[in-house]
Amino acid sequence: DPEKFTAFSKDNPFLKPPYLTFSELVDHMEREMLIENTNPREGHWTPVSEWCDVCRNKFDYIIKLENEPEELLYFLQKVGLHEDRDELLSIHNNSTSKPTNQNDIQPFISQLNDHQKQFLNKVFENDLIMFGYETIT
Repeated sequence: DPEKFTAFSKDNPFLKPPYLTFSELVDHMEREMLIENTNPREGHWTPVSEWCDVCRNKFDYIIKLENEPEELLYFLQKVGLHEDRDELLSIHNNSTSKPTNQNDIQPFISQLNDHQKQFLNKVFENDLIMFGYETIT
């Protein structure tokens, strides 16, 4: 019963092998979105354009996590929290200490069939445009 566990619960099946493949995750996302009227969309894959109204708000900083940790360190310096960086970027931050690039992403994209790619492009269309990403091909 998915309602019996929290994200960090020892009973969370997503934290135990066998882990979902990226393709299986995309299929799961699509199934969940089909029932979103009765089950709110999982926040981790809700498009940014649905929960962050960038057109109506004035932001001082927008960080692309693909450029982590460089952008996070720059942000912490700008807001005066650079001295606290070790605490703020602790074990809860899964950074690999290098930016994400196309070579890192391609093995995951290659797992997807055309339908899954179209699904992701449709769901994240506004995000792809807003943040200057290419569509998934």
